[in-house]
Amino acid sequence: MGTNDEDAAMLIELGKQIQFARIALGLSQLQLIEATGLGDSTIRRIEKGTRSATITQLGKIAQALGITVGELAGRAEQAIESSKDD
Repeated sequence: MGTNDEDAAMLIELGKQIQFARIALGLSQLQLIEATGLGDSTIRRIEKGTRSATITQLGKIAQALGITVGELAGRAEQAIESSKDD
């Protein structure tokens, strides 16, 4: 897998992990938007994996989800590694 493919896979998986964590907390996208102060299209695109989040945005999202940026990235990395094993 090339670097661009790896970057795209990370964006998609990071978005999935944000969505999973949000849903697990019972939060709607609107509630996450309000908690972070980020725009609705920003949150939607990050969750879909079509937009790269800045570290500041990730920090706001992670804080709203009650986790760290490191935990969020770790979950995404772990999911990618697990998919390689399949």
